[in-house]
Amino acid sequence: MRSTDYVLGGWDAQPAQPPRRRGTTIVPREQPPSAGSPDRLPSVAAAPGPTNLSAADWVEVTRMRELVATYLAEYGEADQGRRLSVADMRQIGQAYIAELVRDLVERRSQAGIPLSAVEEGVWRKAVFDAAFGLGRLQNYVDDIANVANVDVYGCDDVVVEYRGGRLARVPPVAASDPELVEMIARAARYAPLSREFSDRAPLLTTRLASGSRLTAQMRVSPRPGLTVRNHQFVEGVTLDTLVELGTIDLVLREVLRAAVHAGWNILISGEQGAGKTTMLRCLCAETPPWQKLVVIEREAELFLERLGRPGQVVPLEAQEANTEGVGEITMSTLVVHSLRMNAGRIILGEARSDEIVALLTAMSAGTRGAMGTIHANRAEDVFAIRLPSLAMMPPYALPVEFSAMHAAAGLNLVIHIALRTELAGDGTPLRRHRFVTSVAEVTGLEGGRVASNTIFRARPDGRAVLGAAIHHLDELVGAGLDPTILERFPGGLWERT
Repeated sequence: MRSTDYVLGGWDAQPAQPPRRRGTTIVPREQPPSAGSPDRLPSVAAAPGPTNLSAADWVEVTRMRELVATYLAEYGEADQGRRLSVADMRQIGQAYIAELVRDLVERRSQAGIPLSAVEEGVWRKAVFDAAFGLGRLQNYVDDIANVANVDVYGCDDVVVEYRGGRLARVPPVAASDPELVEMIARAARYAPLSREFSDRAPLLTTRLASGSRLTAQMRVSPRPGLTVRNHQFVEGVTLDTLVELGTIDLVLREVLRAAVHAGWNILISGEQGAGKTTMLRCLCAETPPWQKLVVIEREAELFLERLGRPGQVVPLEAQEANTEGVGEITMSTLVVHSLRMNAGRIILGEARSDEIVALLTAMSAGTRGAMGTIHANRAEDVFAIRLPSLAMMPPYALPVEFSAMHAAAGLNLVIHIALRTELAGDGTPLRRHRFVTSVAEVTGLEGGRVASNTIFRARPDGRAVLGAAIHHLDELVGAGLDPTILERFPGGLWERT
């Protein structure tokens, strides 16, 4: 038998298929479109893994994935129409995939091309990823230690950002754009928060089983696309971790630690990808172990329950409305609900809408130790632009003066993180640096605006050093801060990070 005979998953005999009911068909896939225009980004051969499957192999993977879908549909029908849960489908599908791959191994062995145990495992994973995950893209999602972000615009325009900022163009992740849409829809359907991705729901944001965040769109752009953000630092991170990463220095570490211990209400600002979520995890790791943390997010990303603390961590996740338009649970609703949960601290994953009003109201009403993140280009924009603009959104539509009153009465500290990209000689990203550039202490209300004191400001290289006396230093000292560190190292200790 020639090596070219195995193109469409043949080797003569086919794996045993489940009994097919009338009307059950498998639609053939379209051919891949022509490759996109070349650019300066370097290319890599394939996704990480012990074995890389060829294009012909992926045709076979696709065929097996279709068999799995048919099998699951008929399994449910045979069980008196019982609707299988996502967990049931994954478990049943995994067992059936093992059978399909065993049949493949046997056929290849008979043809004189045996598969090793490692290769057999790669096939099982590939089919499982195709059936329940992001197919060829899944290896990048699973490689959290090395891959930071994945951006897909059309099936053949795929760019991976590695840790440190290096970008590389990688091979296509689907045979066509329609197949890419199907892949995203399957991943969304089998995600922890099962969501729809279709013509009537062309925008998607959800959390994957790995904890990564998936954002996808179709119909609103000429080609479908997606973005996956991998969160690297989840377990075992502390403020010491940020010192090691060069995000803060030893002086700032002591101030932030004392602020958490003092029960100050803190917002972390920065642009996308600056490290706000990681900073929030590290601050939460400093909370007293006996406190109950209520964590409120649109899509779970913090995973504070992995901190291993003896105190309770209760994650709450917002819910979208169903296809009938009912069942929505907003972030704002969850914030209000958390006030009745005997929470030691309220942790807001990200303020992007009217939930900031509920949080600021809770802060100004006596809630202590609340923390969250907010997008902003500069620390001063948090008070001047971001908080007022979010508070003015429906349904609250608070005037600027009212939002300023709540912020001045409840908020204590704003930490701003910057993201700087170091470029190579050809202009492509070489490395990314994340560090705190300023820390603003809220001091009250002046002329209807929030008054703040920038206690840490950027030195020439952008890193934050002591810039002014701390108004409420006594509270930080009472929470364990040694004030002499501020006197001995006014220029910071960045060189020791």
